[in-house]
Amino acid sequence: MRKTLCLAFFAALVVGAESAQGLDPNLSLTQYLHRIWQSPQGLPQATIYCIRQTRDGYLCLGTQSGLVRFDGVRFTLVDPIAGLDPSRIWVANMVETSDALWLATNGSGLIRLRGDTAMDFTTARGMPSDNVHFLVADSHQALWACTSAGLARIADAKVEVFHVAQGLSTEDLRAGAMGKDGRLYFGGRGPVVNIWDGKEFTGHRLSGLGADAVIYALLAGDDGTLWIGTTQGLVALKEGTEQCYTTGQGLPDNGVFCLAQGGDADLWMGTREGFARLRKGEIESFRRSDGLSQSTVYTLCMDREENLWAGTKHGLDQFLDRRLIPFTVSEGLPSNNTGAVIEDSRGRIYAGTLGAGLARFEGRRFAALGGGPGLAQAEIRALAAGPDAQLW
Repeated sequence: MRKTLCLAFFAALVVGAESAQGLDPNLSLTQYLHRIWQSPQGLPQATIYCIRQTRDGYLCLGTQSGLVRFDGVRFTLVDPIAGLDPSRIWVANMVETSDALWLATNGSGLIRLRGDTAMDFTTARGMPSDNVHFLVADSHQALWACTSAGLARIADAKVEVFHVAQGLSTEDLRAGAMGKDGRLYFGGRGPVVNIWDGKEFTGHRLSGLGADAVIYALLAGDDGTLWIGTTQGLVALKEGTEQCYTTGQGLPDNGVFCLAQGGDADLWMGTREGFARLRKGEIESFRRSDGLSQSTVYTLCMDREENLWAGTKHGLDQFLDRRLIPFTVSEGLPSNNTGAVIEDSRGRIYAGTLGAGLARFEGRRFAALGGGPGLAQAEIRALAAGPDAQLW
């Protein structure tokens, strides 16, 4: 125990763990402080389909049994909503505009919350379907709703509907995003991105995907890249050029359900087998085996302090920086049973283990040093560095 604490303390000095706001991008995912909220911690419904931080600072959670507000300590079920039993409202997505919070629901249409009043938009008010999957607010504060039977535009409480006859590639739409240039992107069943330029729809067929692909997530990056999460992997589309990421490039699973933009242009992806971060071309994953509340990640959210929140089938996971940064086998140590730690005259850091040999710190991770089975199995309880940088 004493040796482990010493290693953590030394790592904190080396890495500079007491960072400014947000997740330190130089750390691996397993080094962040990880908290989980589930039913025993007060979460009313454990399956979370969307997470948004609203202007009042609350974290709003869309669940299969209503809208939940979280203040960091307590969870509160919002009741009532549009005169409906909150436990019967399946909130699939949400977006906040300048004057309202909009809820996309599965079976109850679209709900607008404005102050203490609620208004619902269903097929009776002109919506193409009561199954609303995703919402996008455009630069004119009009709301676009992706449904299972077409696309709806809501402005001044009026509903305008678009179908295949108006240029869409499919009626079943699952995702949307707005680019910096104001263009809107929509996707759903089929490998086509539908692009609205303010006047008409055009389609871009993703050449790297099969005909049975489904687009579940879209994100317009600051650099002009359109990120596309699908059932067949992640696609980066920029200036007509596509780059595809699958399990072969490090994704935990090819089913990508959600996307979020982080600091330093990092991209976060939620999949069937955990979530992943794409940073400078490298993909790193965090799975159920690493402590995630459940493998399926439906939603990801970066809050104002750049902490990461993940919603799964079985809970709410938070990731934030910590004062002391642990290094374990997940960060390259040959064993968690650590012995001596030392820095040589060249500034290189070595950690000995009790029964698994020696490792050297390589900037972000430790690398086990070879030297034959004798060193690999050695119990290293003491280390000494000579002035000529030799290690004893």
